Amino acid sequence: MNKIGVVFGIAASGKDTLLEGLVERYPFNYKRIVNDTTRRPRPNEVNDENYHFITDEEFEKRKQDSRYITHNFLHGRGYGVLYSELVSPQMPIGHFGETDINQLLEKRDLDIRCIGLIPPSYEEWQERIKQRLLAGLITADEQEVRTSRIGSEIKFMLHLQSLQLLRIIISDSSCIQNSHEYLTVTTPEAYEAIDDDAYYATTGFMDAIRDINEI
Repeated sequence: MNKIGVVFGIAASGKDTLLEGLVERYPFNYKRIVNDTTRRPRPNEVNDENYHFITDEEFEKRKQDSRYITHNFLHGRGYGVLYSELVSPQMPIGHFGETDINQLLEKRDLDIRCIGLIPPSYEEWQERIKQRLLAGLITADEQEVRTSRIGSEIKFMLHLQSLQLLRIIISDSSCIQNSHEYLTVTTPEAYEAIDDDAYYATTGFMDAIRDINEI
């Protein structure tokens, strides 16, 4: 059975930082999945490293040829993961959206280890978003869209956690080590799905969102 590491989280939760850290610290354990996308690269992104940047026509052709294990559209742009990305002696790891994860869970030939990332606090998350805006990595419109989604995304994490399909981990200085332990444990069902710190961070996020009437 093919094993795959899946990272899910709200915007600015540290998904790329975690994936880069796992590959750098444990190069013999992990290989990062590079997704296809039809969106334009951002200033700090490198083709075939952050994403495979392809045309709409290439995306549709690959869909028709059934080359994707998952694919979806987000903000009008196509995203997909090629089956070939899972062929590796190391565990393939990547970040996936809700639609992707639901598609993966339908695959009976995959051993999926799913991590839900949560920043240490709502205030920390706001600061991360602010820094991305100042750096020009996202626009104000993108910030508004992403902020509107965080309530439903956290609920999705909590739902998978309740089914023992995901472990919630705080994106702090221990994140890489904690994630590695979960990804390599023999029986993930026996691994505690959420610790006290992650629980309080998650519920704190939900309380903050309710306070500003986002959900």
